[in-house]
Amino acid sequence: MIKIKQKQLGLVNTLVFGAVALLHLWRALMGLELNIGSFALPVWASFVAFLVAGYLSYLNHNAQ
Repeated sequence: MIKIKQKQLGLVNTLVFGAVALLHLWRALMGLELNIGSFALPVWASFVAFLVAGYLSYLNHNAQ
């Protein structure tokens, strides 16, 4: 089994949540459509996802 230190895992989480936040912000600012099957995700949802993922990244960073 792979052993990962808690600090390293926190850094990975911070980077992943940060990347997801930036991608959602990019999608929202560019006004790109996102369709999942027949469901169209509205652009405002990406602004909300940006705030949530950004906050989670911030929390992970400060927890280290």
